[in-house]
Amino acid sequence: MVKEKPMITAVIPHNKNWYEDAFKRVALSTANVNKTSIKKIKDEGFKNFSRLGFPATRNEDWKYTDLSKVARTEYDRTSLVASFDKEVIQKHLGVELSGVSLVVVDGKVSLPKEGMPSGLKISSLMAGTDLGMLQSLDRIADATNNPLVAFNSAFFEDVVGIEVSEGAKIETPINLVLINSGEEKTVRFPRILVKLAADSEITLSEIHIGVTSNDALSVAVTEVEVAEGARCEHVKLILEGQGATHLGHFAVKMAEKSFYRSHCLTFGGRLVRSEISPHLGGENIECHLQGLTVIGNDQHVDNHTVLDHAKPNCHSDEMYKGVYDGKASGVFSGTIIVRKDAQKTDAIQSNRSILLSPTAKIETRPCLKIWADDVKCTHGATVGQLDEDSLFYLRARGIPADEARNMLLKAFMVEVIEKLPTPEIQKAVELRILRSK
Repeated sequence: MVKEKPMITAVIPHNKNWYEDAFKRVALSTANVNKTSIKKIKDEGFKNFSRLGFPATRNEDWKYTDLSKVARTEYDRTSLVASFDKEVIQKHLGVELSGVSLVVVDGKVSLPKEGMPSGLKISSLMAGTDLGMLQSLDRIADATNNPLVAFNSAFFEDVVGIEVSEGAKIETPINLVLINSGEEKTVRFPRILVKLAADSEITLSEIHIGVTSNDALSVAVTEVEVAEGARCEHVKLILEGQGATHLGHFAVKMAEKSFYRSHCLTFGGRLVRSEISPHLGGENIECHLQGLTVIGNDQHVDNHTVLDHAKPNCHSDEMYKGVYDGKASGVFSGTIIVRKDAQKTDAIQSNRSILLSPTAKIETRPCLKIWADDVKCTHGATVGQLDEDSLFYLRARGIPADEARNMLLKAFMVEVIEKLPTPEIQKAVELRILRSK
């Protein structure tokens, strides 16, 4: 796979000795895992993280997202929480999830004991002996050039492995609930590996919940491999605590005639960076990226996408929307790469934002890198406020101001919500939007 190298030329100073000691402690805690491949991944991850460090805002890709506070903090990996019951999860999510649910609390994986659909395998790679899955780990995400991936590769304690057999159509939704108990200045490194065999299908929801408002850090990496003719609907719902930082990366490898749709939904967290980098490595691929950010107060959310067309006759459609209130700030940086061999590419990108207060702001940075000559690529971005004429129209018909405002906001967001793959996630998002107002 051809990988774009980020321009990491400036780093934020951090306590290298503390990170070296922390890495040694992780090595001791995972010493019972007698797998050479895991040790190699973690050693290489720490080597790369030591070289890359925390990128400073002088780097173009990090111009509007400052990690200096993260770099200065010496985080604790301990946890006082063993598990969360369904009632606690339902309280934070607002709905009861259907299908198969897997809960990861502070990095500790609790595998489902029953109800597994035929053709689906979910495992803890640190506890199992699945060499096929282990060989795929760190092959899709780029730990060599991406500091977040390298950070996670060095420090993860477990890996959730999800495999779908050839031809298996998993109609039951699969839910991964990743809980950060949020003890003060704690750090978690969730790692997920998803492999879809040829002509298989799955709907996967990845839900990140922070249960307190403390200054916790989550560095999450998900790798997805979609084989020929396979289809994947993938939701990432970020409901971190008010004081938390969430740094996440999706890496997606797509084969010929495959389909992938990502839904990245952000409501919680003080600082959130969500990266996604699908690589379209075969012909006749269909890839859709959609996102919704609804934040206020002094929250900051940075959505960073790199969509790489490497082969001809593929279609991609990217749509991110955001609603920003209070002193909230957002970033959308979307890059579409069309390589020389990727003739007949059809790629669409759209970013639309609404600012609800004079102190909210959004930076939008669309980018096209095209080396082919027979392509159709478009991008567009709009930033504005709620339409005053529409508000007046609704008010003139007796609709109260708050209700009229909510009606217009719902109309703005419905295009994203109606494409969500399960009614439970749709309901959870609608409830979270109501809480955000």
